[in-house]
Amino acid sequence: MKYNLTRKNAEPAKALLALDKRIAREFHSCAVKTKEYPNNYGEMSQLRMELQDLCGITELEALNVLAYRNVSDYIRKYNNGTVIGIGQLMNRPAGYIESETE
Repeated sequence: MKYNLTRKNAEPAKALLALDKRIAREFHSCAVKTKEYPNNYGEMSQLRMELQDLCGITELEALNVLAYRNVSDYIRKYNNGTVIGIGQLMNRPAGYIESETE
């Protein structure tokens, strides 16, 4: 019996760019120039799909980024080590909940 690789036809891993303010501003400035802005069809739909493929974000998040809404929240969500200091997250016991008095 001949051994077949099960992942012989697997696609290579896709690299994503981390969403940041520069990318968000560039996509927003392109979106504003389209005649469909802020609706999700035509050129806006193409920009949304390109942003999703580039940064690995959801459709709703991409639409919000194109309209420049909640951008800092999405940057924090996808790059959480950059926005929140890594030292703030370390050395905490499992299940630790920060109280309001700290």
